[in-house]
Amino acid sequence: MIAPAEGSTNNEPLVNNSSSFRRRISGLFNRDSSSHGSNSGMGYVEFGTFSEESTTRTLGTFAGVFCPVTLSMFSALIFLRMGYIVGNAGLLVTLTQFAIAYGILVFTVMSICAISTNGAVEGGGAYFMISRTLGPEFGGSIGTLFFFANIVSSALYISGCVEGLIEFFGPSGYLVAGVIEKGRWYGFLYGTLLNILNLFICLIGASMFAKTSLFILVLVCSCLGITFFSFFYEGFLEVPIPDTNTLIQNATMPVTRNYTGLSSATFNSNLFPQYGQDYTAKGELTSFATVFGVLFSGVTGIMAGANMSGPILNFIPKGTWKGNPIAAVVLSAVLVQFILLIGSLNIIAQLNSVLFLLSYLATNIACLGLELAGAPNFRPSFMYFTWHTALLAFLGTMIMMFVISPIYAASSILLCLILVIALHLFSPSKEAQWGSISQALIFHQVRKYLLLLDSRKDHVKFWRPQVLLLVNSPRSSCPLIDFVNDLKKGGLYVIGHVETGEMSEEGVDPTLNQAPHWLTLVDHLKVKAFIELTVAKTVREGLQHLMRLSGMGAMKPNTVILGFLDNEESQDFLRSTDSIYQNHDFENDVFPLKTQSTVQPLEYVQMMRDVLRMNKNLCLCRNFVRLRKDARSVRNKMYIDVWPVNFLNPGENDSFDTTSLFMMQLACIVNMVPVWKKLKLRICICDEARSSYFTSSISLSHSERLETLLKKLRIEAELFRVDGWKTVLESHGTEEERYPKSVNTLILQQTAETAVTFIYLPAPPTDNTKLVSFYNNLEIFSRNLPPTIFVHGVSTVTSTTL
Repeated sequence: MIAPAEGSTNNEPLVNNSSSFRRRISGLFNRDSSSHGSNSGMGYVEFGTFSEESTTRTLGTFAGVFCPVTLSMFSALIFLRMGYIVGNAGLLVTLTQFAIAYGILVFTVMSICAISTNGAVEGGGAYFMISRTLGPEFGGSIGTLFFFANIVSSALYISGCVEGLIEFFGPSGYLVAGVIEKGRWYGFLYGTLLNILNLFICLIGASMFAKTSLFILVLVCSCLGITFFSFFYEGFLEVPIPDTNTLIQNATMPVTRNYTGLSSATFNSNLFPQYGQDYTAKGELTSFATVFGVLFSGVTGIMAGANMSGPILNFIPKGTWKGNPIAAVVLSAVLVQFILLIGSLNIIAQLNSVLFLLSYLATNIACLGLELAGAPNFRPSFMYFTWHTALLAFLGTMIMMFVISPIYAASSILLCLILVIALHLFSPSKEAQWGSISQALIFHQVRKYLLLLDSRKDHVKFWRPQVLLLVNSPRSSCPLIDFVNDLKKGGLYVIGHVETGEMSEEGVDPTLNQAPHWLTLVDHLKVKAFIELTVAKTVREGLQHLMRLSGMGAMKPNTVILGFLDNEESQDFLRSTDSIYQNHDFENDVFPLKTQSTVQPLEYVQMMRDVLRMNKNLCLCRNFVRLRKDARSVRNKMYIDVWPVNFLNPGENDSFDTTSLFMMQLACIVNMVPVWKKLKLRICICDEARSSYFTSSISLSHSERLETLLKKLRIEAELFRVDGWKTVLESHGTEEERYPKSVNTLILQQTAETAVTFIYLPAPPTDNTKLVSFYNNLEIFSRNLPPTIFVHGVSTVTSTTL
């Protein structure tokens, strides 16, 4: 979206009619007529940000793009290492290597063009393009390594210049001998002086850089023209071997080699590879990889122009003077000085190639990701780009990195990953609203696989809970939200909330402002849940909305969990000092603590019936404010209790019906979670043998049948026979509260070591006059119990077959 307060290029005139032709020409070589402001906002602006405060661009297209790229391509390697490359690899392999190098470059240039023509590229060059596409972490890490690549590149060019000076003006110089001394530390001294000269040029500013680049470009082009002319003019010539080549040179007399000029014999002898020893690298044998590493370092300048994409002042407010980053320039010079200590041009060239290939790899990944994500806003003006070119460039850069040097390549990738993790954990970059390609790719893949997920192919063998948890106030529901996260077993988990009211009475949908707070809560509680908020006249109507609309495709909730309706005082777990969920970032006006329920018992039971009518499993959770996950490990022995007993209708009791099996399945799932794994699953069996409600043929084999079933279901559980059930049954049908209180007492007597209790929940009565009585019985059953879940199942969830 466009942030109007920050400005946009949409507000800039397409053509400045007042500018003269002379101004345009001077701007080509020196100054750009446009001005560029700083982005002080935190939001993302589509085409860049431009403020009214003017900061002058000092580089035009020629000085800022053409000169740096051309100089990088016509590097010292053309003059110093072309003989090394052809002499070792041969002409045919050299041409093949050039084809590979320029193939990678051409495809990478296509990716750069695609990204740079899809929006305004501002200061930062490669870093800007990668960070705005892959995200700030990848942009920062790749940008750091790209910075080091340019440091190494600077050291490479200085080393090449020093080598050329020594060869021409050293003790055995080609032009004037004996002007300067030679040796490792003399070379380091000359490199230091050149580095200082470069430092002063950069400190003066971009204008001085442009003039120096233009001067060097003219000088290089002249040298290149003279070189081509000498091919036809110069004939036979003896060329002395450098004294540093101790592999050939001896101490008695100087050794020379012959330059033959244009010769078919010389051409044929240099046609095929003849790999030898490299005297600049302590006599190591050359190979295709080492030669390619040196060759590729001479063609790594394609991003030199992109790196001049904007004035650095906009992005480094401190440490700059008149738009020049003084601190960064000095630091760069110091790092170049350290690289010069390597001393070998060929080794520096290989390191340089690997680092540049890594930055090209990241650029191609960014472009490939944009293309594969299919985002509508990826519409580059550059038309000669497809995902095929980005993929070829990506594969080419990755392969050639490891061909040049597996150690350098693996080390650079490892360092990149470390930087990504470090920036993600410790940098404020994660707060930058630049957009990350990962979200677009995830969306693309999720949508594709959701379409492949077919609910008609569901099978009981692969059943898992798909939970919708209705939450009134998250402040008092943190333990329950956390527990349901353990219960879901990798299934869908939706936290739903109903805001009562009417849309016509609100200026804006109230859920729009609440949604960010709910997402923050999910992050704080570290639960894997989706948030669904709705506005309805009543909670019952809102629950119907959530049951129908939550989820997507085949990923729809199959189990609805409701908190129990009671009059117990709510606790604020986000503020309580002894709560593991404490977080003072949530102010009191965020998630206000509900002291009174807007739902009455009649409506609550009707909500239960609505859940079952929509063919959803139903769970009612009570007393979860007493759940202390951190206290379970302190106790020596605790249980997860399952009561497969229909307390409300004991005459219809069946421990093998759908609800009983669903209870056992849920309890088993909880017991599989690592934090609950040490607890033991306990099936509580009431003493049915003496009950008048059951026949002796069934009761005699009940325990054996249940034990056999548990073995078939692969559920490890302890069967626990509860005494006193006959006494409780005798009170059934007497006084209104006597029987439920007796049941409550019976359960309470067994819960001294119980962490969570699962209790059988029958379907609500169809007679509306009995709904309140049904609720009252449930309330008495669960009074003062540990965390309790009433469970009612509507479908088969267990399987005994493969």
